[in-house]
Amino acid sequence: MEIVVQIHDQYKALKFVEFLRAFDFVEITQMKNADEKNVRNENMEDFFSCAGLWANREVTADSLREQAWRRYSV
Repeated sequence: MEIVVQIHDQYKALKFVEFLRAFDFVEITQMKNADEKNVRNENMEDFFSCAGLWANREVTADSLREQAWRRYSV
């Protein structure tokens, strides 16, 4: 049996393929537009693009907690 699946999010597609490979009865014969290294590098770049977002700001766990409690106390 052959099944064709189109997944638009490359990262999720790779995770799905990893899941399928865990089954001994599934054989992945062809994948298109799935370059695992590029997807992982893009995700890491997205993560590190936020580095320094809180630089030069006085943010502590206590100040965040205080703001959160003010928001939810009605």
